[in-house]
Amino acid sequence: MSTIEKEKKFWFWAWIVLTTIRVGSKSGKNKNCLIWKNLVLVSGRNAGGAYTNAVRIGRAGESKRGDRVKLDGKPAVTKFLGIAEMGLIHDALKDGCELYFRETRSNLSIAKKGVRLKQKVLRALKQELAPYKRIRWNPHDNERLQTKQSTQGAKKSER
Repeated sequence: MSTIEKEKKFWFWAWIVLTTIRVGSKSGKNKNCLIWKNLVLVSGRNAGGAYTNAVRIGRAGESKRGDRVKLDGKPAVTKFLGIAEMGLIHDALKDGCELYFRETRSNLSIAKKGVRLKQKVLRALKQELAPYKRIRWNPHDNERLQTKQSTQGAKKSER
């Protein structure tokens, strides 16, 4: 292992694949299922460490005994299938850093069809943000979350 690998943690992206399958459905490769492909950030001192972290994150997404998972209204389980693809993030993590790119060849009219109107993009983002705004929580505001937890802990100890 090189000195750089020992000292520095690198960031990678990983496509984690999970599936939700009905309990008791026929076994075999042709089971009907719901497939989840999640793009996640993982860190590691090297590729092997990052892969191990990605697998750990994927396995954490599996349903546990007692979870009430349903597929089409029937009991189901969620299982980790594996890692579809991984790559190194070459930029520092900040606004505008490139996490992932895909290069294809096509013609201009097809390329333009892949771009969504600003209103559609904003509408989708607002829908996704709505639950967080309702409960006034930002999953990226660690400082605020830690302050809130320590304040709640202090109130409990005063009782």
